[in-house]
Amino acid sequence: MGLRSRTRRFGGQFRTDLGTLFCRQIRGGPSLSARAHALDRLAGSAVLLGAMLAGLWLAGRVVPADLIGGRVAESAQAASAPATAQPQPDGAAASEPMTAEEIRKLQNWLVMLGFDPGPVDGIAGARTLDAFNQYRASKRLDPVSSLERADAAELLN
Repeated sequence: MGLRSRTRRFGGQFRTDLGTLFCRQIRGGPSLSARAHALDRLAGSAVLLGAMLAGLWLAGRVVPADLIGGRVAESAQAASAPATAQPQPDGAAASEPMTAEEIRKLQNWLVMLGFDPGPVDGIAGARTLDAFNQYRASKRLDPVSSLERADAAELLN
């Protein structure tokens, strides 16, 4: 069974359980045991979702800032960064290849914006480039043939 069908089944069961739990029908509605069973499944789903997010966070694939959609954690990291790190001039930074962490950050932003870069693995593959070009097309920019730091600066900063 594929991931999509499992996800679709999970979503359908989740909606059914919510309907069972919050049904206000007095006669002919779900029994108390059916409601308890639905509540049990919903609680288990919440625990599994929390464990999955914690695992992704520990693996470095999801940054807490990505989950809340803000850049608070990034600014806190920047504020706590060692003062010895000197920023490079824009020309030098743009000419260097993107690091795996920058590519992972770009992939996370593309996912949040609704573009599918494939797995968030820090590798700039064909799917990541396609998603980035779709993002650029949505901004009415020309497509690029490779990921460059200067092109991705809007999402990396």
